[in-house]
Amino acid sequence: MSDKKFILGLDIGYGNTKMAFGEQGQKPQLKCYPSGAAKVLPNKNEDVKDGWFCEIDGQKWIAGVEPATIQNPSKILSLSYPTSAHYKALFFSALANTQRTTIDTIVTGLPVNQYFSTVKNADGLTPKEQLIKNMTGTFNIGNGKTVTVNEVKVYPQPIGAYVNYRVHCSDVERAVLQNCHTLVIDVGFYSFDYCLVSFGKLNKDFSGNTAFGVSKIVDQIRDEISKKNGGYKVNISVIERVLRKNEKQIMINEKFEDVQQYIDIASRKVADEALQPMINGLNTENDSIKVIFVGGGAKYFKNILAQDFHEEIPNFDPSKVKDNTVTDNAVGFFYAGQ
Repeated sequence: MSDKKFILGLDIGYGNTKMAFGEQGQKPQLKCYPSGAAKVLPNKNEDVKDGWFCEIDGQKWIAGVEPATIQNPSKILSLSYPTSAHYKALFFSALANTQRTTIDTIVTGLPVNQYFSTVKNADGLTPKEQLIKNMTGTFNIGNGKTVTVNEVKVYPQPIGAYVNYRVHCSDVERAVLQNCHTLVIDVGFYSFDYCLVSFGKLNKDFSGNTAFGVSKIVDQIRDEISKKNGGYKVNISVIERVLRKNEKQIMINEKFEDVQQYIDIASRKVADEALQPMINGLNTENDSIKVIFVGGGAKYFKNILAQDFHEEIPNFDPSKVKDNTVTDNAVGFFYAGQ
């Protein structure tokens, strides 16, 4: 076996779990799958074919599956997510997907406000310290498999995308990053996180997060469909699946309709609420600013930022907004572990 350090960049989101893993100095292997998880009970979820079966605190779980394919899927849309059994089951599924018995370093992220929080729990640990404790050690991950994690590093969630960009951009672009402000916006399923990196250093005073993620768009789409279709309520998991798979149509009362009309209306309403407070707090005077979008919901916010707020951001060129992929945080975390 190679003596090179094995690194796992891990982004356990509310909608998808993203992984970038491999040996130090090598290009990472990428994996992205739904963050659906549920308890396995008699006659419930016992025969699910995909996903990973594991045991959390004496209870059997299935993790890493499309929520619409399991019964009573767990749903945690709150800041308690990283300490939940749901999250731990997904963590075990990620460890299983590496096909390793030992992982030298895991690098992951927390929502910005939790990362900087100094509030301690009953065990005297901050959210960052608790997550490190929860991910370090030897774990029985299910199916008779054991994995040991030697080290865990935690960063603010959007920083992974920034690191990924720095690693893959040209020397000229890297020099630009050292001489401007870079606004990194991570639109996840539950949270909307943002960080300002000023001249290569994280600006703690202008970094934060809100609950205006894709889940708010899902709720708004459901409301818009209901308004147009006599109060008909589409199942939330159906809307989530349509968005995740980029499907063009959605079934409403046994008829298919173009889903984009509802996405456009919902995205604008949610994006305006998410972006305006962030823009109001932005104070870069006349310095240049670069914008990097990341996360599964970035596509719903990017154009609205360019159309509605470009005049409020100094020297912001909408045509130069970096369009990232959903795995970019995980890839950046991988390189941060080198």
